[in-house]
Amino acid sequence: MNLKSIFNFFILFSSALVLLVFWSATQQIDELIRPSRVDSNLVKRQWEDMMGINGFELPLTLTLLDKPEALGIGYREFDIESEAGKPIQCWYFNNVSNPNAITVLILHDVGEGKLNYLDHVRSFHDRGFRVVLADLRAHGYSGGDVFEPGRQSVMDVRLLLDSIYSWPETVNCSVLGVGVGALVAAEVALADDRPHALILQSPVATLDTLVEYEFENKWGKGYRWLLPVVKRNTLRRMGVGEDAFSIGSALATLDIPIMFVTGTADMLAPATKVLELYNLAISPRKELWFISGAGHNDADEVGGDAYYNRLSIFMVKSFPLRTNKSRFKKLV
Repeated sequence: MNLKSIFNFFILFSSALVLLVFWSATQQIDELIRPSRVDSNLVKRQWEDMMGINGFELPLTLTLLDKPEALGIGYREFDIESEAGKPIQCWYFNNVSNPNAITVLILHDVGEGKLNYLDHVRSFHDRGFRVVLADLRAHGYSGGDVFEPGRQSVMDVRLLLDSIYSWPETVNCSVLGVGVGALVAAEVALADDRPHALILQSPVATLDTLVEYEFENKWGKGYRWLLPVVKRNTLRRMGVGEDAFSIGSALATLDIPIMFVTGTADMLAPATKVLELYNLAISPRKELWFISGAGHNDADEVGGDAYYNRLSIFMVKSFPLRTNKSRFKKLV
């Protein structure tokens, strides 16, 4: 190989290396930063893809998915305006037959929305609860272009608690958080003493864990050298710094009743990791339940009636003898 060939090879190699550096510096996990919005349009697209027919006419039950009155339960739609002026859309399902009903606030996982929890509404309402569903920021029908599960989402939920506790019928409120929603729920409980019980379902212990899981799904293990850059870029876009919150730090402080639920087939929140979280919790009233065969998103389906019964019993037993009086003032 002559000198000219060596020089040309060096130029090509250097150019490729520079391009690789610039390319890697821009990589992030867009599915976490801007999740697909779960709304009636998404459901329609999914059915069209499944049927292979554009313009496919949806079954009547699916066209009613974004109209909760189809459940036959009285509800009210309302918005919470976030600090950034972004509306957070919520549905409230009262239970007039039970004046002492506990209110259950459900915080969904990343990439989900209110529509994913209509079965929860029916099942909890049948068991005597009130239910509040909310689309987290940049999800469903709520405002925002970027999902920010840190301080921003915590403030959104605390503003929502302001509304819940402004209703004369509210006695107490339990928070059910799923996946990343469990992380947000723990953050909220650490900052605000109004939730009287927590249910952490398939809890994502840290956002680092979530990013690493999604990274392997997208790029595989062969690109592990790219992970630190992708993690930094993704968390920065989600408004989370290197000192990101972890559920473990909250569990070492929270003394309210806490229930941990996960499936034995959950790869993102495996039973061993959830057991570690359970052991970290100092709460004198804590409970752990592994649902055999359930994955990350189907604990309610696999658990069936036992799922709703067990969660309901936990919330009822956690009910304080008198209504909570918060040391926190309203945020607005």
